[in-house]
Amino acid sequence: MTRSIPLRRVAHPILWVDRERVERNIRCMAEKAERANVRLRPHFKTHQSSSIGEWFRPYGVDAITVSSFQMAEYFARHGWSDILVAFPFNVREIEAANRLAAAIDLHVLVGHAAAIDELATRLHSPVNVWIDIDTGYGRTGIPCESVQLIEELAQTIERSPLLKLVGLYGHAGDTYRAPGKERILQAYERTRVKLEALRAQLPRERYPQLLIATGDTPGCSLAPDLGGVDEVHPGNFVFYDLMQLHLGVCEPEDIGTVVVCPIVSIYNHRDELAIHGGAVHLSKESLVDESGLTIYGRAIRLQQNGWDPRDVIGEVVSVSQEVGIVRVSSDVLQNLAVGDLLGILPVHSCLAASALAEFRTVEGEPLDVLG
Repeated sequence: MTRSIPLRRVAHPILWVDRERVERNIRCMAEKAERANVRLRPHFKTHQSSSIGEWFRPYGVDAITVSSFQMAEYFARHGWSDILVAFPFNVREIEAANRLAAAIDLHVLVGHAAAIDELATRLHSPVNVWIDIDTGYGRTGIPCESVQLIEELAQTIERSPLLKLVGLYGHAGDTYRAPGKERILQAYERTRVKLEALRAQLPRERYPQLLIATGDTPGCSLAPDLGGVDEVHPGNFVFYDLMQLHLGVCEPEDIGTVVVCPIVSIYNHRDELAIHGGAVHLSKESLVDESGLTIYGRAIRLQQNGWDPRDVIGEVVSVSQEVGIVRVSSDVLQNLAVGDLLGILPVHSCLAASALAEFRTVEGEPLDVLG
């Protein structure tokens, strides 16, 4: 198939997606999960696109994870019938839970008795429940050492005729803060071991089929074997980004998306240019590069058939709401003009994708996205 650049009419930042790279990323994760006999329930919060969601189906994916009921309803409308909302249940969203539970196989995450009580009292249809476990990340969930409390919640869930206790869910988000591959693997393994130990402490005769699930892109990407859990829920792997590259999780060629941004001003006296692409497009997520510079993205040239992620020509050194400032060499600057388009490799592709309303493949195909 001949590719042609679909960017002639671009006037504002869009997400440009390389389908070939994205499908390769999906295939690699799906094959790893299959080898371990682990269910891959990918987190769709990264791409939030029904079009990209369809790219998962040929690899046996039939259940997904999302981060909100709005996202769950969007994907339910597009044919997904087994959805986990992996966010501590918000009791103010009971009506959304009822709508979804009547239509699909809905899974929710709970970490407090009040949430269980609300579900048990006001649900109209059956719902699957995962208990949110904190294995050391310190974000949400019940500390895994609180076995008595966890068992009390499990018993409360089991007493409700419309609630089915499915498993224990722990997010190993501390892998994003781990310095180096070895520490990432240690953090991932620590979460897995703690979840296994917790399950072993709960009475097997009462909970004979209790599942355990985890899943973060750094751990799932680097772990040689995903065995030891029943489900994994990574999301960022579909696109990867500079953060994953910085952590040593992926290669430049694995990054499946860039933010396309128009140049709006050039400042020769300071070797910088301004792009229409600021915090509301790229986020304010940053990382410190090898030279100690704080960056919000890397600028690359766009090619007729996509982009070369190694063809870096500058760094996004600051962002305000709508504007990004890109620092480049004077030689590069001489060959750029106001109105040209740059590709920005995002620091965190989940946030960039969530911020942008228009997605296109490098072939020019528009992709449906949650808006």
